Amino acid sequence: MTTARMAEVRSIIRSDAPVDGLAARLLSDTAGLRLTFSRVVDLPSAVRSRSDYLDLLGAFHHAHHHLEPMLSPREWTGQWARLGVDPVLHRRAPLLDADLTDLGVRMVLGDAPLPRITTFADALGALFVLDGPTLDGPALARSFRTSWPGLPVRYLSGTDRPIRRTWGIVRAALDRFGEQGGLGDDVLNGAVRTYDYLALVLRSRGRDGAIPLQPAVAEVG
Repeated sequence: MTTARMAEVRSIIRSDAPVDGLAARLLSDTAGLRLTFSRVVDLPSAVRSRSDYLDLLGAFHHAHHHLEPMLSPREWTGQWARLGVDPVLHRRAPLLDADLTDLGVRMVLGDAPLPRITTFADALGALFVLDGPTLDGPALARSFRTSWPGLPVRYLSGTDRPIRRTWGIVRAALDRFGEQGGLGDDVLNGAVRTYDYLALVLRSRGRDGAIPLQPAVAEVG
């Protein structure tokens, strides 16, 4: 992260974060970042049609499919295990695949700039964003379902995946990492890079990578 970006982050994070475990500190420190992110993505207002919703899922699909494999290289397997986390079980990309299939679309991933996830602390910060309270998904799912009954909302609602349980695992892992001497600022750096990346992807969301499914495939699910 550049010095300028860190200075910007420091200007909006809370400086009086409670010393109550690393998870509580990150939730407090990133409150301003989550608010800024919410303003950037402008949900649910930015989704005015099913086509807009498809654009939104396409952007998240791009982000999760690129980011999630970056969190679990072989050399970090032992570190994740010591924290009680299997990052593969926290992947949300399959929920996006299922929603897009129900909408009759599959996405093709293109090349794109990615955030720097070069240390285990970076990866833990990224998982905090991807699996944590970045958006109020269930509330958004209810809003979109009210406008378009029958809309597939697995990704947002987490109905096929126990969001509260997996977030509880991440929260416990963050606290354990702090107790083991891990540096919270390093985890925060990973979280900030991930928020920045998601905001970039969502600002430029579109369906350039969307390919209509063949009818026989579209009927699956």
